[in-house]
Amino acid sequence: MVFPMARYYFHVRRGRMTIFDHCGVELADFVEATREAVRRALEIEANAAGPVSNDAVLVDDGSSTILEVPLTHFA
Repeated sequence: MVFPMARYYFHVRRGRMTIFDHCGVELADFVEATREAVRRALEIEANAAGPVSNDAVLVDDGSSTILEVPLTHFA
């Protein structure tokens, strides 16, 4: 039996502003979505020009935020 993949959206919160991911990506499950959120958070931190302590990657399953990965590194 083949199960349909879920679509996850990875929004980025920068202080009080949120940059919305309108495309999303299909992933097998919540575990894969968590891995992708962490990967994106690390990439943002690596490219940051300054503090990112108030920022986060927000994972949305299409109806609500289901995970928040905070950015805590200082570049």
